Amino acid sequence: MTEEFSPPQLSNWAALWRIIAFAALWIAGSSLALAGIAAVWPSGAGIGIEGQIADALSELVGALLASAVLLRFADRSGWTAIGLGKEALSPMALSLGAALGGGTIALASLVLLGTHQMLLRASPATGWLDAAGLTAVLLLPAAFAEELVMRGYVFWIARRKWGWKWAAIGTSIFFGLLHIFNPGANAQSLSMVIIAGLFLAGVFLLTRSLYAAGVCHFAWNWVMAGGLHTPVSGQSLPAPNYTITDNGPDWLTGGRWGPEGGAAAGAAMIIIIWYLYTRHLRRMES
Repeated sequence: MTEEFSPPQLSNWAALWRIIAFAALWIAGSSLALAGIAAVWPSGAGIGIEGQIADALSELVGALLASAVLLRFADRSGWTAIGLGKEALSPMALSLGAALGGGTIALASLVLLGTHQMLLRASPATGWLDAAGLTAVLLLPAAFAEELVMRGYVFWIARRKWGWKWAAIGTSIFFGLLHIFNPGANAQSLSMVIIAGLFLAGVFLLTRSLYAAGVCHFAWNWVMAGGLHTPVSGQSLPAPNYTITDNGPDWLTGGRWGPEGGAAAGAAMIIIIWYLYTRHLRRMES
């Protein structure tokens, strides 16, 4: 079996300095973007949901800037290299990403609801559509920013140097560590985020589309926050009319972290991971 993705190889030093440069450019670009957003949108400098939206937008801008600079000047490559070409916008790939992301967490959550491990409770009635839209405005740039950072340029460099397996494992571990300061984070929830990283890497490898991975990530988060009104990685978002509360052991339901931090979601992801990587390996062998 051969690696299906074979651009020019990199030395350890060449791979390392590119990853460090990406991190530095991402941080600098995000900081500049946040300052610009705050200048034209003062409420974006706050700590509420508007501030979270501003943070997500600035991180997306920073990731795009870092990717563009390094693709252009370090690698002489275009957006296609990291799965952002026109062909990566295939409706089939985007639909698959959305179905896998939203469907996997919805199934795990419905099983928990059906077995009364989570309970549906009424909450103050407000505008459901307004809250769902506001949640989408926050989660969409946040999802694509994280995918650009984790499964974009850095993944491409790691894949060129160490192969797709180590790229998937390494970026997924780092993906988990990025959530270490989230509310309620613990060893189990971070382990679930690492599994989610492998899940998203599998979507990217199978579809060859970073757009599909971003849609998958967004659909997963929106089903939890906008549809089920559960926490997303420990962070609560607006929950008008109803909310879903924990009624079972935290190891199963995720507790404060939300269902994505529990064993039910972990089991669902592992099944899909098996499907994704099996198909990826079969394609490589063909």
